[in-house]
Amino acid sequence: GLTSGKNFITANAVEAILAVPKKVPQEAPRYVEKPDYGQRPKYLDRVKDEIEEEYRYVRDLQQQVAEANRENVRLLTDAEREELVRGLRQKWDEVQKSYQTLKFSSDTPGHFQRKERYEQTMSQIERDIEKLSKKFVYVHEDF
Repeated sequence: GLTSGKNFITANAVEAILAVPKKVPQEAPRYVEKPDYGQRPKYLDRVKDEIEEEYRYVRDLQQQVAEANRENVRLLTDAEREELVRGLRQKWDEVQKSYQTLKFSSDTPGHFQRKERYEQTMSQIERDIEKLSKKFVYVHEDF
């Protein structure tokens, strides 16, 4: 094979001794001493202004919608409110009567669906009565 008479250990030692020393790395930059340290970047100010402008636009739109809705709203009189509550209670009694006439066992899917529909209707009527039982009830006028 290929043989060499060179002593690599000695050659590497001599090469390391004669080599020019590597440059010592300079000290890391001190960002604290920079003139713009602690200052907010300009692009963040620009983004903040854009976001504020969007919020202002959304608030203006919401205010316009609220003003438009406020014009078409009126307070229900006590007589109207009582008439609505009376009608709802009458409707609840009718649904309750129909619900009570159902057979106890729910054998068929149609019977089960009818029972569920009655229960949902009664709970909705109860929620409506609760809303109308408040002292001040405002309604939206449709033209």
